[in-house]
Amino acid sequence: MKALLALALLPALAWALPAEAQDGTKFSAARWDLVDTVELKETGGGVQITASGPWQRISASVTGPDGTARGLDLDRRDGRFVLEAFAPGGPWSADGLHTIAFEGQGARDEVPVEMAGGALAPGFGSASRSGDTVTFRTWTMIVSATVESRGGADAVKVDARTARTAQVTVSLLSPGGASSVLEAIEPDGRYSFAAPVGGPLWSQDGDYTLLFEQPGSPPYRDDLILPVSGGSVALPVEPFESETRTSAARWSEIQSASMSAESLSVRGSSERPLKISLISPGGVLVPLGQLAPDGDFSAVYDVSGSTGEPGAYVVQFGEPGDELVAYLGIRGAPRVFEAERWAMIESAEALSGRQNTVELRGSTDRAAPVSVVRAGPDGTSTKLPPAVPDGGEFSVSVPVDGWKDGMHALVLEQPGSPPYRDVHAVSVESGEPVATVRAADVKASGARWTAVESASVSGSAVSVRGSSDSDLRARASLPDGRLADLGPVRAEGGSIALELDASEEPWNGSGAYALILEGPGVRDVVPLLMDGGQAAPGFGLGGDASLEAWKIIQSASVQRKGGSDVLIVRGSAPAGGPVSVSVSPPGAPPVPLETVVADGGAFTVEAQVGGSAWERDGVYEVIFEQGSPPATDRLYLDVRGGSVVPEFGAAFAVLAAAAGGGLAARRLA
Repeated sequence: MKALLALALLPALAWALPAEAQDGTKFSAARWDLVDTVELKETGGGVQITASGPWQRISASVTGPDGTARGLDLDRRDGRFVLEAFAPGGPWSADGLHTIAFEGQGARDEVPVEMAGGALAPGFGSASRSGDTVTFRTWTMIVSATVESRGGADAVKVDARTARTAQVTVSLLSPGGASSVLEAIEPDGRYSFAAPVGGPLWSQDGDYTLLFEQPGSPPYRDDLILPVSGGSVALPVEPFESETRTSAARWSEIQSASMSAESLSVRGSSERPLKISLISPGGVLVPLGQLAPDGDFSAVYDVSGSTGEPGAYVVQFGEPGDELVAYLGIRGAPRVFEAERWAMIESAEALSGRQNTVELRGSTDRAAPVSVVRAGPDGTSTKLPPAVPDGGEFSVSVPVDGWKDGMHALVLEQPGSPPYRDVHAVSVESGEPVATVRAADVKASGARWTAVESASVSGSAVSVRGSSDSDLRARASLPDGRLADLGPVRAEGGSIALELDASEEPWNGSGAYALILEGPGVRDVVPLLMDGGQAAPGFGLGGDASLEAWKIIQSASVQRKGGSDVLIVRGSAPAGGPVSVSVSPPGAPPVPLETVVADGGAFTVEAQVGGSAWERDGVYEVIFEQGSPPATDRLYLDVRGGSVVPEFGAAFAVLAAAAGGGLAARRLA
């Protein structure tokens, strides 16, 4: 819904023309996550723009009416970020809708500034007005608000929440200043309000205010500005925005693939070396092997130890290379995934929103219609309208609403000799196409252990200690991608202990290993880097001779951004106060990086791996300290040539992000 805010906040002048009578969502807005207040004040010759919120690592930009985005500078004052800008001029010189975007911490807030000849045209939102000043504030209770048109009549709907039990009063303030109570609501945590726009209360042209009030200390008060003209909200109907849940394109090197819970078979053609990896639904990367084909290739891989959980598995070829999604164990029933290179389809998207649809686009050198058949998970098939190529191009739009949960197949066929036939698989859960897992440029990531408390390493001896109320199962992930079962780990008196001899099988090779402990609600991964039977700790989980559970850090990852590696650490400081961060280069004393102030106990650090502190090759120790006596956490990065060497400790896993359309790292353990 946040993505709609730029469309939502359009011109709202009292003399705007009535909206065209048509059905649809006129606009929609949601509570801000980063920004507290935005003030737009008309001054001599323009508009002074001021925005602020709690200080955190975020960026700001403005996108003009022509779609061009430019960065904006943020100042830090008294623990807050402040944006100050003046329009028109610079990026604000053009008339039309300018959208200020604040991004960071996985959130995006958008603020509209509508300029017309140097004048301000504020729009829909949570705002109060005084003279020439419009102030937008973060809502206290309102979560989202929409205005929709049905049969030419507008209706406003507000969803809200509150922890208080007192009655919420909803009032309407007319442009002339008259006030009318519309409803008194007894909230039960969440509540909603809906009302038609029309009738005697809405007969004037101008700005109406919906006011939500709840007593308490302090009282809650949210307001909503609705510009009305001719009995209709004076904003044009905007198209509903859908979320892209899955997306796929034609393979370049893969020709066909078949995958079951036991094996993966692949045929293709390539002139370059390929790495083949499997990414589980839980985000664990398992290297399957390497190929050095000289043209056509065919390979079979044993995946029997890597397909224990249901969901979407990703098979990845090359760096980067082709990716296919193999759905195994949907709803707990393992099934075989078979796929071939498309003959006609070029891209496929599954869109989720008001109209869940699957969009296929492709091309063909034949003029005959392309038949479309949907095969459901229960074996039934349904004929759909055919696609007629136009100039060799065609598209297929298939509604998903009403489909049963499970795996569906869209079969496209075009007659000829030989006939063309393409199949695209769509997995549906809870009536919507599900998001797929795709590989991203996350080099390493780790999260706090659940059961493991420490692991000590001495030569070839590895000792793991922790706490668990239930017995756990131990497995080893080997550098060649195989998984070895190590048997049970007994919980005695709420404690667990495991002794390993790294000089024996399967640990006596070289490369990145991982000890995996699993049980009810537990999946801990202890990364071990082995060199001829000698063990060293892996990413983010301890020191040279021991690995300890983090006290401050919650999660850590290394991502590739803008051509550089960036270390991203999130944590909490239970004792309050600042968290100091320093790095110890190989063979050198620590170098301070920064001091961060935890906001409500939480903090985030983003440190670029580059510059004078990161010039040497070797293992760097990044130290986090907080409190007195200090609580200390350490994580380790192997840096070569100014870049972090990826290690097991967690592999790569992302989900297609719903709201932002971006990618989000997923925890490993």
